[in-house]
Amino acid sequence: MDPLTGRVFALVAASRSARASSTGPRRPAPAGLRFKPIVYATALDNGYTPSTVIVDGPIEIDQGPGLPPWRPENFEASFAGPKPLRYGIEHSKNLMTSGSPRMSACR
Repeated sequence: MDPLTGRVFALVAASRSARASSTGPRRPAPAGLRFKPIVYATALDNGYTPSTVIVDGPIEIDQGPGLPPWRPENFEASFAGPKPLRYGIEHSKNLMTSGSPRMSACR
C-alpha cells in the first residue's frame, strides 16, 4: 500500500494448500475473500484513505419484503468498533465492507 495515496499495489492471502487434502477435492474460497479486496480498493479509489474511520460493529441490512434481515458477521464473531480503513484491510474485517451506509457514515 502506498502510504501517501492509499493505493493498494498487492494483496496477499495465506495459502490454503497447507490445509487442503492433496487427494480430496478443494472447495472454492468463500465469496467474501474475493469480494473484500474489491470493496477496499474501490473505497480507496473514491476518496477514502487508510486513515478513514469505519465502524466494525453489528449491522442489520433490510433485504426487502418477505426476506429476513441480513446480519453479516466477522469470522471471529467479535467487533473492533471504529477503526481506520487500514485496520480492516490488515485484519480482513467483513463488517467494515458490508454496505455503503456503514462506510459513508464515518467519512
